[in-house]
Amino acid sequence: MKTNIVTPLLALTAALTGQCLALTPVLEEFTNGQFDETHFYQYNVGNAKLVQGNDKLNLTVLPDFTKDDFVSVELLTSYPGYSESWQMTVDLTNTSNAGKNAGCGFMIFNYADRSDFLYVDFYGISGVKAGILVNGKDAAVGKLSTKVGAPKGGIRVRFDAVTKLMSFSVSLTDKSEGYKWVKIGTFSPTGKGGNVRANWKIKPAGQFGIQLFGFGHKQKVKSGKVSLDNLAVTPIQ
Repeated sequence: MKTNIVTPLLALTAALTGQCLALTPVLEEFTNGQFDETHFYQYNVGNAKLVQGNDKLNLTVLPDFTKDDFVSVELLTSYPGYSESWQMTVDLTNTSNAGKNAGCGFMIFNYADRSDFLYVDFYGISGVKAGILVNGKDAAVGKLSTKVGAPKGGIRVRFDAVTKLMSFSVSLTDKSEGYKWVKIGTFSPTGKGGNVRANWKIKPAGQFGIQLFGFGHKQKVKSGKVSLDNLAVTPIQ
């Protein structure tokens, strides 16, 4: 996924200059029937799109697919801080049965340097995989993934302002069914500690950005097969 992600992250740097940076609580259920461009900025490569429908954010790769179709939407209303504790949860569905050739997920990046980021791919029954990059290149030590999968579920990220660790958990049930979180590991953006680590050199006043994405590799994806829902960003007291 990293070849798809680096370009849109860097391209958004200029487009989003001047956005207000702060953690603002977010609960986005995608129920208003129309993509809200005041809350999200969309960027796509190839023929992938994220479109609201049936109270979800749905990936479509139609009618023609390419080698790498990719689309991301950046959350514009909340940029969690490096010096505050917070968590993010999101529901994901992937019934494409395309293995690692189609899926969805999210990115968390260093706002001061968008080439520092992590991504989490949700492959449905084929599991979950994460990648960590520094200056656009793989640089993490350790592994953060699970081969245990399901057609739908949830992922949670918790950042601790004291330890500077991001904790990742997955649930094989979604919000409507009640989450059952299982921790799969931790990431340290300081380069020290954690199951996975890489030094993003974030300053105390630094902040993170959040993007949701969908992708297909030589793969047609019909609306409703791959989707995201119930994005929540909240402070941890």
